[in-house]
This record gives sequence, C-alpha cells and structure tokens, in this order.
Amino acid sequence: MLRTRLVGFSLAELLITLAIMGVLMTFTVPALIGSANSNLSGKQSAMAKDVAYMLVSAYEQYRQANPTVSTNTSAVNLTPYLNYITTDTTSEVDTTPNNGVTYYMTCSATRLCLKLHNGGMLMLHSESFAGTATTNTIQAAFDPNISAISKTTLADGPNKAVQFELYYDGTLKTRGNAKAGSCHSGTCGWSGSAGYDPSWFTGF
Repeated sequence: MLRTRLVGFSLAELLITLAIMGVLMTFTVPALIGSANSNLSGKQSAMAKDVAYMLVSAYEQYRQANPTVSTNTSAVNLTPYLNYITTDTTSEVDTTPNNGVTYYMTCSATRLCLKLHNGGMLMLHSESFAGTATTNTIQAAFDPNISAISKTTLADGPNKAVQFELYYDGTLKTRGNAKAGSCHSGTCGWSGSAGYDPSWFTGF
C-alpha cells in the first residue's frame, strides 16, 4: 500500500525565507531601477546626438544652396534639409532645466516643431543669426519625451529638453557650453551655463 507524505513548511521556516527574500530585494531592486534610469539616459543622449548631427548636416546643405548665408537666417530655414515625420504648430515641449523663464514652450508658426522618427520633438526657434561673427547663433531645442510634459517645475529630469546653439561658422554646441559672448537676434554677451543642459545628456 502506497502512502503519500505531505511536505509542508513551519511558520518559522516561512518567516526565515521571507526575511532572506527581503534582504535580497534590498540590494537588487535599487540596482535594477538605477540600471533602467541609466539605460534611459543613454538612449536619450544618443537620440540628441543624432539630432545634433542632423542639424549640422542640414546647415551644411543650406550653406551649399545659399553660399552667402543671410543674417536673417533662423533654424526654421533649415526645415527642408531635415528628416522628420510631420510639422507641428500646436503641441507643447519641455524647456531646458533651470532656464528661469518658462516651464514649457508651445509650438507655433514662429517656433516650428518637427516630430522626429525617434519619437522626440525638435523645436526650431525663429530668432536669427543677426550677424556673421563666429559667436552668432541660431537655436533649436530637442525634447526626447513629448508624452511627459513638465508644466510645474524647472528642475532637471528625464523629460527636460536640450537646447542646441548652431553658430554661423557651422559649429554646434549646447546651451550649457555655449561660446562666451554668444549672440542671437541682436542679443549678445551671454555664455554657456552647465545648469541648462539636462542630466541625461552626456555631451559630445
């Protein structure tokens, strides 16, 4: 006659097992969260660098078509040379962190937004070079995550945008490391400030 033996755990054994699992989770969960955040930052930074290259390439094409670049040229003039899905004049995008002015910006005819294939949004500012010096710049802002607009804080975070400064000579920098004495639309004398670059952007 076969007998079936029931195998069980005592309350003490269960408590010990749960305690061990709790200790393991204490070490593993923060590491997993940190890894996810790191992966997100790396992805967004790579997206932004691709956009930066696209801007530089578009400006080179624009200069070939217009050998004497007008001082009235703005980032909007580069639209025909950029790769995008569609234009947008109504959506909202985040600004750079700590800009001290606004939390977010609304796309419009003068601040044209381009929905990109990578899922982000590129806002082309309408301010012109207003000069031909190597410090004269036009501006564009890239928001990698347009599904999470932060309307209540200027604090840094994964949803903040990175602003690009494209200079008359073809040099491109971020707002955080802009040239000393930079100018756009006749406003001159400002320089880079690290607080303007979001923490997810690792730089060039």
